[in-house]
Amino acid sequence: MIKKYFKNFLLIVLITLTFKPLWVLDNYNLGNFGEDDYSYWLHASTLAFDNDLNYLNDYTYNEEAFVIGKNTPYHPPGAGYLVSFFVKALSIFDSEDSLQEIRLNPIGSISYLGFFLGNLVFLFMGLVFLKKTLLSLKIYHPLLIYLTFLSTLVHFATTRFLMSHVAEFFVASIITYYIFGVKNLSQYQKNIVFLFYFLLVFTRPSTFLYFLILLILKRNNFLVSIKSKITTLLSFFGYLILYSKISLYLYGSYSLLFNPEINKTTNSFFENFEIMNFISNLLNIPNLFLSSNMGIIFSTPVVFIGIFGVIDVLKLFEKKFDKLLILIYLTAPFIIMSVWEGLEVAYGQRLLIGILPIFAILSGFTIQKLSNKLFIYLLMINTYLGYL
Repeated sequence: MIKKYFKNFLLIVLITLTFKPLWVLDNYNLGNFGEDDYSYWLHASTLAFDNDLNYLNDYTYNEEAFVIGKNTPYHPPGAGYLVSFFVKALSIFDSEDSLQEIRLNPIGSISYLGFFLGNLVFLFMGLVFLKKTLLSLKIYHPLLIYLTFLSTLVHFATTRFLMSHVAEFFVASIITYYIFGVKNLSQYQKNIVFLFYFLLVFTRPSTFLYFLILLILKRNNFLVSIKSKITTLLSFFGYLILYSKISLYLYGSYSLLFNPEINKTTNSFFENFEIMNFISNLLNIPNLFLSSNMGIIFSTPVVFIGIFGVIDVLKLFEKKFDKLLILIYLTAPFIIMSVWEGLEVAYGQRLLIGILPIFAILSGFTIQKLSNKLFIYLLMINTYLGYL
């Protein structure tokens, strides 16, 4: 089993090399303090190089980029913390005297490759759990794994691997597995679900918000008995207290999630919200799919194909309320995109990465109904060539 997984991991590594990991091979620095990639690297390096979460003496304070009195980058730390082990493991090949210089500009260092390798490991693990989910629902087809990887995710696994989206996909894949792939959760599995929700809130707070819908969807599993209810409440409040303490330590606030002064994405979200623009953008969603410039059908094909499987996934649930929850869950990222006017584009719509696992499920139902999969292959080839 281990040998099989190792071979699959090597395959993922080889596939990424056929794309363009330019941030490893061709760059001078990570830009300026406050930029996304730089912030995630600083999160990883403080844990890897200092073995702590204290940023005060790591670098010069910048009021636009860091929290006053804490020196913590504004961007959520989850992705950096997850890969910090790999950064630390490979940093032994860098000179100890150069670590402070590497902290400020890691380009060309072995530590930097550690971040890249860590990202690949979490990408692979996310795809493994996605496959487990598809197998449990009896809709697995190898095309679904490649289709998901090519759907915007590839850009953040290869070119801009310092971003948080591979970690987001990894956490989302595991939560999706336990919600859709496991019928009756054991207490141990419930604890795992809470743990990964905890990781998600520190990785992608906006994704965490609409993922709460899945907890409501699985409510009967968590509230099956008095003992289960008590254990669920204890776990919930335990993680809530831990979250508040970490948030207070890092940001001087009990909640990174609901504090717009700290969460710049949330702040910008509310600042840009205008009801008429929102309605206009909703009406323009077809353009987000069909546009020749990073349209979803070309850059995130698993979402486009998955739309044709919505009816099938609704059949998995008997109650109308649960069907409504699924529809809200599927549309939530598109509502966020509408507020942003579809501008959160790097390669494809990165705001959709959190729902790639569920759309892989939807695509599985779609592919099952196709006797000829030529269109899927052509779409994948077009996406691959478009990315190159």
